[in-house]
Amino acid sequence: MNIIAKVALGAALSVGVAYASTQPEVRSKPPADVPLRPVVESNAVQPGIPAYELQARWSDKMSANILNVPLKNEGDRPMEVIGVQATRGIFIADFPAKVAPGKEDRLSVVYVADENTDGDLEQIRVYTDQGIKEILVRVVRETAVSFDTRELKWTVGDGGETKVVTITTAANTVVPQKVRVTSGHTAVLEKAGEGQWRVKVTPASAVKSGRFAVFVDFDKPLPGTAPVILGVIQARE
Repeated sequence: MNIIAKVALGAALSVGVAYASTQPEVRSKPPADVPLRPVVESNAVQPGIPAYELQARWSDKMSANILNVPLKNEGDRPMEVIGVQATRGIFIADFPAKVAPGKEDRLSVVYVADENTDGDLEQIRVYTDQGIKEILVRVVRETAVSFDTRELKWTVGDGGETKVVTITTAANTVVPQKVRVTSGHTAVLEKAGEGQWRVKVTPASAVKSGRFAVFVDFDKPLPGTAPVILGVIQARE
């Protein structure tokens, strides 16, 4: 069974990952006031691929510690590691040249969040003389902002009625400052109550189908979050 290990990020990111029965390590000592998350057993995101969870606060931009991810050789001969690649937010700090048969070593990585992106699943691909090994890292980020919908729809010929998206922010996180819209359409930001705002969107025209984006600017950057509303003017069926 694959095991998803939870990795806690506090004021500086601390690590608590597990695969099989092995507890990973951190290069730098985690702060004493940040407890390690308990290990939770679950199936991997995809069968046969080890998967881990990296838990982050809403404002965490990167891991302060090097994260050590287990790499296991399940074969009966030494496994040579030729190279390692990763997706956007994972940077490889170190990897072993070889892993003995039936043994386990470590990939050392650093996580850096891209701002204003929704990507929450990272992938590490290890190129070995026994084929390509894959490892998944899912970033579970504390919610700072939520939208009641991310998509507004109109139909060609219905006119350009105003539609509303409600934004809710967690306390002591961020505050919406303004909205920007593409393609000549109109969007207005209004305060709706404590921790809530309304974005009123009006298309410039609904005579032909198309898409446009409404961007919400906040007073602080949102790592790992894309504050974008999609407007869709769809053809009449």
